[in-house]
Amino acid sequence: MARVQAAIRDHIAGKTPMFESVHRMRHTNGEWRWVVSRAKARVDSSGRLRRLVGVELDITERKLYEDALFKEKESAQITLQSIGDGVITTDAHLTIEYLNPVAEELTGWRFEEAAGKHIDDIFRGFHEETCEPLENPLSVAIRRSRAIKSVRPTLLIKRDGNEMYIESTASPIRDGSGAVSGGVLVFHDVSESRELNRKLSYHASHDILTGWSTGANSRRGSSGRCAAPVPARPPMRCATSTWTSSRSSTTPAATAPVTRCSARWVRC
Repeated sequence: MARVQAAIRDHIAGKTPMFESVHRMRHTNGEWRWVVSRAKARVDSSGRLRRLVGVELDITERKLYEDALFKEKESAQITLQSIGDGVITTDAHLTIEYLNPVAEELTGWRFEEAAGKHIDDIFRGFHEETCEPLENPLSVAIRRSRAIKSVRPTLLIKRDGNEMYIESTASPIRDGSGAVSGGVLVFHDVSESRELNRKLSYHASHDILTGWSTGANSRRGSSGRCAAPVPARPPMRCATSTWTSSRSSTTPAATAPVTRCSARWVRC
């Protein structure tokens, strides 16, 4: 209460136009209550204090709601800073309001620099094959008033010009009345997984020695359906362990030499 008493003395001395304080007081039943006190000194013609006129309001319930809201906000901030995805939030006009640390790393923009800018200045997406500019997914989500998920990886150009492939989900944010008040964009880096899938797809359709296409699609009929599988031959083994390397005259120069066994093959 020393702080409250000091504030009253300052007001009586004429240092402040009005006394106002938010503090706790102990009720007669033992409970602590939050109150806001406001008072104004009344003085006589000689400047002496005649009385204090004021009011005290019980704001315990409001303080409890404020504390709960603060804890919820802190929990949300900790969650957004801890997750592995980049998160960008904007207002209804696509003005940046928040970037979490992962979004800062993926875009190359610090939150302090990006705040107040349009999202197109921070998040620039392009088609992964044609490199044509794509409409920002958050703009689409707000316009359509529904969540939008990328169906294929998007090429993202960072602030420093480096490229990466991402997948994203954009959703509108609604206020208490249901009106769209902003949006949130969540995205993550898929460059490594995309490169791995590309290599697996290549090796699945090309011979590991020659690099030639295995012609998996050549056995499709005119109807588009796969023809009957070629019957498997009995396993074969080499009679000797002598191997030679030769190149056919029809083999393209870019392919590796075809390794052949010089001994006769016999059926097992």
